[in-house]
Amino acid sequence: MNHSIKTKIAIISGIGIIVFVASLVGLPFFEANNTIQKATQSSIKKVESSEDKLLGVIAQEKAELEWRIGGKLAP
Repeated sequence: MNHSIKTKIAIISGIGIIVFVASLVGLPFFEANNTIQKATQSSIKKVESSEDKLLGVIAQEKAELEWRIGGKLAP
């Protein structure tokens, strides 16, 4: 066989092996993506509910401070 033919076969085989290994490496992440997205959405909802509770506590503290000093706080 000619050296150029061997080189072309080796290059094509190498690219094929690289593509095959890359597809095997990425395979476990195809199904895990949905699970990660669901977990992210639930954590976002938890953060939003925590923020709402925190805003309620801040409003309550502000009202208590206004009551203690006997007037409105400047915004």
